[in-house]
Amino acid sequence: MVRRAMISAIFKGFPGLQVRQARRSRRPGLLRRFACARGGLTAIETALIMPLFALLTFGLIEVGMLYFTAAALEGQVAEASRAVRTGNVQQAANPEAAFRDTLCNGGFGLVSCDDVIIDVRTFSRFSEVNYPSYYDEDGNASGDQFLPGGPEEVVLVRVVLRWELFTPLLSELLGDGGGNSKLLTASAIFRNEPYLTS
Repeated sequence: MVRRAMISAIFKGFPGLQVRQARRSRRPGLLRRFACARGGLTAIETALIMPLFALLTFGLIEVGMLYFTAAALEGQVAEASRAVRTGNVQQAANPEAAFRDTLCNGGFGLVSCDDVIIDVRTFSRFSEVNYPSYYDEDGNASGDQFLPGGPEEVVLVRVVLRWELFTPLLSELLGDGGGNSKLLTASAIFRNEPYLTS
């Protein structure tokens, strides 16, 4: 307080300083409070940034889950294909059920057998392998079959999982055909081992 009084006593003789102080005191109280207020600034900044931050966060989580599920699907298809290659599936009482069990028992619970399309085809040579479409023009599953073949035959295994996207703008960017789902595909092509048939 003493220091303030000393400073004002020193500068009392300067007319420009007095005019500035007079102008400052003439400013209305409401306008002055509004100009100096910083209390709602955080709320406004949060309201502007939060939607973008939430979209980015949920988008990163969903893309991470999408790639993790695709990797799990690839691993499970490789494991199930190995069972076909060695003849374990063909020698089971119900080959398709044995393949589904091998496919769906892993994958950290991300691959549900209810949501997959399994297509197993047999060819005599690798040059004859073709990849028909999974879906018809209406988007319904079609053309899938289960023919694991016999010893030393060429087999194509394809598994498709329809992954539902839940992040709004991400579904428009990643969705197949502009829809809100993405087809995850895993495939393997190999020649069956010369296993013994019973």
